[in-house]
Amino acid sequence: PALEQLFGMEPAPGLSEILAAARQGDAEAAGEMIVEPATSASSRRTGSLAVLGAGEAASAALVTPDALEILFAELGRSGFTCVVFNGPPFVGYPESRAWARHADAVIVVSRPDRQHPSDAIELRNQLDLVETPVLGHVVVEGA
Repeated sequence: PALEQLFGMEPAPGLSEILAAARQGDAEAAGEMIVEPATSASSRRTGSLAVLGAGEAASAALVTPDALEILFAELGRSGFTCVVFNGPPFVGYPESRAWARHADAVIVVSRPDRQHPSDAIELRNQLDLVETPVLGHVVVEGA
């Protein structure tokens, strides 16, 4: 919900509704909720940004291997060239590995004020398990 507020978005189906449809095996309904990006009419492509909020019923229980398979397949068929997920923390949340397994690459974001040095080792071990390339590591300050 914070993302929706930040961008001033109207209530609309979000990631939770797409995952709920996918969890029920309804790939068609999940795909219909993915709004295609606007195409540029000019020959000089400037790009665009589409934001998909969490949705009304966000819950970790919606994330299943089958639901993620459908979600990523539908995104692959969409017109998006790049999709960025703000996923769960990698350390301490085993379901985050399921997200990473479906991704082409991962960008790690961390806050040193919330981490113990052993978390960095655990993060490396978890990333090694999923074998997803890491594009980079962003370190941010606490609020």
